[in-house]
Amino acid sequence: MLDLDMIEDLSQQAYVKRLAIDSCIEFVARAVAQSHFKVLEGNRIQKNDVYYKLNIKTKY
Repeated sequence: MLDLDMIEDLSQQAYVKRLAIDSCIEFVARAVAQSHFKVLEGNRIQKNDVYYKLNIKTKY
């Protein structure tokens, strides 16, 4: 019975760790999705391919 309790406890710990990791990933993804990226060359903002890829949302 002791071994079964230990396995169940380890399973719960793994689940909680995975839940924490998933929530952190969602937080970072939401922050990045709401960001506006500026591409600088010297002191000037460039609106080139990199700017477009970082800031324009795709239809997927």
